[in-house]
Amino acid sequence: ISKINKTGLCLGDGSLNIQEVESGTASRSRRGIFTTQTIPANTIITEEMIEVLRPGEHVNQNINAEHYNEIIGSRASTRIKENMPVEWGMIE
Repeated sequence: ISKINKTGLCLGDGSLNIQEVESGTASRSRRGIFTTQTIPANTIITEEMIEVLRPGEHVNQNINAEHYNEIIGSRASTRIKENMPVEWGMIE
């Protein structure tokens, strides 16, 4: 019975929560929107101008990939350099 109880503990409760030790890895693994070229201010953003990447050092600075379709067709409110994360304050 002891071994059965240990097996149950090893299986866990089935929840898929991020553990504290995993938090840094999880945030760096979240995909975000980055530019593929310099986008001048007042330019309508097209698919060719952006891509979805893992943020690396830009954690929590970029727009999450789930908003990709919202970014297409929006206007750059400022010049956005190539290979930079797209932030909400950069678009209209």
